[in-house]
Amino acid sequence: VCSVNNGKLTLEDTVLTKSILENTKCFLLDCGSELYVWVGRVTQVDDRKAASVAVEEFIVKQNRPKTTRVTQVIQGYEDHTFKSKFDSWPVTNAAGASGEDGRGKVAALLKKKGDVKGASKNSPAVNEEIPPLLEGGGKL
Repeated sequence: VCSVNNGKLTLEDTVLTKSILENTKCFLLDCGSELYVWVGRVTQVDDRKAASVAVEEFIVKQNRPKTTRVTQVIQGYEDHTFKSKFDSWPVTNAAGASGEDGRGKVAALLKKKGDVKGASKNSPAVNEEIPPLLEGGGKL
């Protein structure tokens, strides 16, 4: 892992845990064929730009192909692939619950409002059942 400070990469030889990621910095995670740039939520715009430049320089210095995949990850939006690179990443249900809670709140607001653009109050109820993708015989 490398941290990006003032446009310079600083190698940090440490165990990969979520706790090393600071929300005011950008970090470069080298996974061989793929590079991840993790961006803290409160990182300054100049630091974010410097991180992009530093990654490009890193690719050139390491003689990596120009087709090396670089994935930018924003704090709080880490996917499973990124998290799997770490020895320790705390499992929380807060992120999943907040997404469900948010959908529920939007649905409740729409029901409360009663009239949605394009729908009249007298229109029949929408069938919320989703037909199965596969028939009983396994055919699409």
